[in-house]
This record gives sequence, structure tokens and C-alpha cells, in this order.
Amino acid sequence: MPLGKEGPILHALSQCSICGERCEDRKITLALPNSTNGLNVIRNVPASVCPQCGETHFSIYTTGRLMRLLQSDTPPESVAMVPIYNIDQMR
Repeated sequence: MPLGKEGPILHALSQCSICGERCEDRKITLALPNSTNGLNVIRNVPASVCPQCGETHFSIYTTGRLMRLLQSDTPPESVAMVPIYNIDQMR
């Protein structure tokens, strides 16, 4: 079982709850909507990801870290301008 700073990355869901495929430990980039600035992007998030369907699970520890990060006053590592498109306005 791979170890991250927080201990084992793999959690109880080693099999996908959607398709049954064995999940893989990965570090992913997560984009979360935010009412204040539109979008928060968090890099290197430990996750268990299904290689078949993409279903993603996070440990309780990682979820807590994400919540603390987003509720803190910690400045972001960098800021990027992101284009936003509306598919309903395309012909």
C-alpha cells in the first residue's frame, strides 16, 4: 500500500462502487466551484480513482484537509485567468 505524508492513500474502497474495477492511488488536480472567486484549483490531492469509469474517492483525512484549506486565509500558490464558455450560445 503506497504511503503519502498522511499515511496510506488507499482507503477502504479499493474496488469501484460503480463498475467494480480495482481503483488506483493517484494524486489529482481538483477544481471546486467557489462563490467568491468562481473556482478553486487544488493540485496533488491524494485520491483513489477507477481507471475504467473515473469514479473518484477521497479519504476522510484528505477531505478534512481540503475543507480546512478552502476555509482558511491561506493565499493560493498562484492565480490564473480561466476562460469560461457557455455552450448554449454556440451555433
